[in-house]
Amino acid sequence: MARTAAPDPHDTTPVHDAAPVNHVEEVGPLPRRGRAPEPPPAPRGSSGFHVPEAACFREVFGVAPVPEEGCEHVEVLELVVDEHDVLCFSYDVILGSFMVRWLRDDDEILSVYREGARGIRIEDGVREKYIVVHFELGGHEGSLSIRVYPDVSVSDRLMDT
Repeated sequence: MARTAAPDPHDTTPVHDAAPVNHVEEVGPLPRRGRAPEPPPAPRGSSGFHVPEAACFREVFGVAPVPEEGCEHVEVLELVVDEHDVLCFSYDVILGSFMVRWLRDDDEILSVYREGARGIRIEDGVREKYIVVHFELGGHEGSLSIRVYPDVSVSDRLMDT
């Protein structure tokens, strides 16, 4: 049986046949291919709620949040995922609250409301796109991860601090 040499840990030759790997981490948006990483979003509102700029939403999802009529510090985003699924997001940049509704054929599948939102992050991976919302309230931290493409899924993670 032939033995192969162990890989040299100092070898910096790039590996081109490796499949791309996307990791969801708590450090910010994934860098887009061929671009420098985006700077962290500037805080908006007195709560320190970090929200990506409208241009970032538009670039990744083709649509940007709009102010709710009569309430400029509440922004609304509606994403039509496919012929059946629609995601409706709203968030208050002053109070730090967030809501998502998932509709399938006009029936509500899921509705989640959270206070204590600290920031929204967009993750634009090779095969998937996410909106991730981070929370901190009453000694608890958590995140709500909403996969928008290729199909909808929601993961709600809450942990004690």
